[in-house]
Amino acid sequence: MLRLENITKIYSTDLVLKNINWEIKKGEKIGLIGSNGAGKTTQLKILIGEEEQTSGSIIKESNIKISYLKQEFDLNMNNSVRDELLSAFEEIQIISHKINALEVEMLNKKDSIDPDNLNTLINKISNHQRKFEDLGGYLISAKVDKILPILGFSEEEAGDLVSNFSCGWQMKIALGKIMLLQPDLLLLDEPTNHLDLDTICWLEEYLLPLKTSIIVISHDRYFIDKICKKIVFIDSGISKTYNGNYSFFIKQKLLDEQSQNKAYQLQKKELEIQKRYIDRFRASATRSTQAKSREKQISKIKKVDNVLKKTKSPIFKFPE
Repeated sequence: MLRLENITKIYSTDLVLKNINWEIKKGEKIGLIGSNGAGKTTQLKILIGEEEQTSGSIIKESNIKISYLKQEFDLNMNNSVRDELLSAFEEIQIISHKINALEVEMLNKKDSIDPDNLNTLINKISNHQRKFEDLGGYLISAKVDKILPILGFSEEEAGDLVSNFSCGWQMKIALGKIMLLQPDLLLLDEPTNHLDLDTICWLEEYLLPLKTSIIVISHDRYFIDKICKKIVFIDSGISKTYNGNYSFFIKQKLLDEQSQNKAYQLQKKELEIQKRYIDRFRASATRSTQAKSREKQISKIKKVDNVLKKTKSPIFKFPE
């Protein structure tokens, strides 16, 4: 469905993303994790075209629809819940307004307009109505009626202003607007922020059965653990994929670090032995050539990182 290949991102002189390589397939739910400032949100912004990568490629299927639920919800607080959900169909709403405006114009000029201009107005209305129908304009009210109870709103509450509801309910409205558009890929940036436990549980139950591909950034480890079956870990601008949930990632990451630390200690020991040999025989008449040769070999060796100094753990919050 979508793949990031050799992505880098530089802000001025700050290298945020160094070597990002991962993919998401149809129906997968991925957790994107790493320490604060690791470039997780930057990757989401690159995926929706809000920012451009410095180098590398985004390879994706043609006509893929990507929707992004940001930390700050894109809502008009003065709309009713129903009207706000209907506003998701932006193109349909624009055409509807044009039809209404033309009908008002035709009504106001019905006694004075000449036949040619009248036919022009009728043709414009007819063209807009065809496009309105092609886009599914006559179906959107039914779609909103269907999703309202799924989001937990009663028929009466659907007429209340968005501003009357808490942050958790506003998140449901923002998510509802996105899901009405039936995206192929859903990006969630800290969706559980400021939500109570009941709303988090609702969100989990809503997302789990979805066939939509999902990428989640969250500091709620329990939410990530339940929703995601693949983890992409970002560390020092480099990505690594773990094919399992968060619990699997923690166990596997520990094994990887233990293995890397063992390799680091072995290499460190071997380099110390070689360094002693070089220091001892650098000035030797018989072995200086061998010492210089070993010194060149050491300079070409790829050093194993000290994982204990390198790794910053992701920061997670724990629901109370």
